[in-house]
Amino acid sequence: MADTITAQRVASSTERELFATDMIAVGYDRCRVDDPLFTAPTAVGGFRVVFPCQSVWIRTCRSRPYVSDPSIVEFYNDGDEFCRRPLDPRGDSTYWYRINEADLRELLRRYDPAAAEVVSPFRFTHRPTDAAAYLAQRAVVRRLESGTAPDDLEVAEAVLHILDRVLRRACQVQSSGGSRAITRNELDIADRAAEALSRLPPGRATLPMISRAAGVSAFHLCRTFRKVTGQTLARHHLRLRLLASVSALVESRASLGEIATLHGFCSHAHYSSVFRQTFGVTPSAFRCRPTALTQFSTATPTARQ
Repeated sequence: MADTITAQRVASSTERELFATDMIAVGYDRCRVDDPLFTAPTAVGGFRVVFPCQSVWIRTCRSRPYVSDPSIVEFYNDGDEFCRRPLDPRGDSTYWYRINEADLRELLRRYDPAAAEVVSPFRFTHRPTDAAAYLAQRAVVRRLESGTAPDDLEVAEAVLHILDRVLRRACQVQSSGGSRAITRNELDIADRAAEALSRLPPGRATLPMISRAAGVSAFHLCRTFRKVTGQTLARHHLRLRLLASVSALVESRASLGEIATLHGFCSHAHYSSVFRQTFGVTPSAFRCRPTALTQFSTATPTARQ
């Protein structure tokens, strides 16, 4: 990917708005690899929190290239530009939540008062996603795509709760990030490992495979990945598979056993157990009520995220 992003701004024809008020908007962006817009520099309109559904390389005007996948949440200031590089052969798919500037600054003042007063309030481009927030935002999207007329108050309240939760966690990570200096080389190693995990079949990744892809020893990889991300490779891989399985739950008619196998779990029972520990609800319960905004926007996972 080029070292700089050109000033050209391309309006994305691949995004669709599902819901909008003066305060917030919800939508999605889906772009195939063969679409000319996939690699074109694209300007983001408004202040957005973005939840990726597939794996893709992203470089923004404020960041080095990084692997964007369901394990992270992204933050864009109004006018930020980004470029993509293929990783998943299906292309890029995201759900985005736009909030007006005044309300964003009010939310940020609770967790990062200094950021709330600068021109570009999002001082970070991406952070680890929050499991409960990820599930809740899929419930919001599912409700909006169901064809049932949405309750504006219920949707707006659910979205604000999600954004508040995501921003709180992101700012906590930001404030604790200075204790250990992370080098560019360490970031590159972690990204190569994340890329390898995105390409390998779910549940079949081995440490030797990932370390070869990252170009370092297994010991160095484990130590570096945990330093950069705050979690082990195994935990990251588990979360990635669980988060990816949410799309299958709401978008396919596959059985829970088939979804479990597809995402590398040894059995339906194992998948259900880990899903409940992570999200605070079983996959069958979420599948039966994927539009229950209040239930999932306030869910509290029982396991460490």
